[in-house]
Amino acid sequence: MPEFENYQAFETTESAEAVLGTLLLELNIPYRISKVRSDADVMFAKSSMPMNIWLQIYPADFDRVTKLLETGAYETVKLDKHHFLNSYSETELREVIYKADEWNATDHAMARKILESLGIRYTPAELEEIRASRLQELRRPRSGMGLVISGFAVLVLGGILSVILGWGLYTATRTDPIGRKFYEYDERSRKAGYLLVVLGIAVFIYYVIRLVMSK
Repeated sequence: MPEFENYQAFETTESAEAVLGTLLLELNIPYRISKVRSDADVMFAKSSMPMNIWLQIYPADFDRVTKLLETGAYETVKLDKHHFLNSYSETELREVIYKADEWNATDHAMARKILESLGIRYTPAELEEIRASRLQELRRPRSGMGLVISGFAVLVLGGILSVILGWGLYTATRTDPIGRKFYEYDERSRKAGYLLVVLGIAVFIYYVIRLVMSK
């Protein structure tokens, strides 16, 4: 059975219910409210404000909900000359379109409206192409060699820290805007992380044996 995954973060339960809860109920899409566990937990929070609540849905519903929100916002949002996005350059507005996962549906729609006022209009096919390109970028694993070096450096402290760092490198995953999970670190970093786990355990056992033998 699929598990709920974080979809969008909000400041309060009330705001989560108001923005998405009602819509999801109307569409008969299951959801759950959960507390934010840490700052790192809000990678796709789509806000620079402190967030306390996650609205979670099933991964299979991510893409459908996102498209419904973006379509609904585009149909209802009117060009606002006083909106903060009017101070953005054309390049910055195009980046808002490209990085739609970092913005809420209303701001994304406003960026489109402003660009259209400048004579720049996106076709549905172009938006899908942009979306696919962004997803490919987000799914590209990053290097964790800096953490690997730190993990080897702290081996002499008993191995526990190295095990923690190594396990994180080996198992860490992220969820993209359409609900698919992928490994956060590249294969080289993950292999090094696994090695750190093995060496960390070995060093810890060595220290334990040495401590017992010294008594």
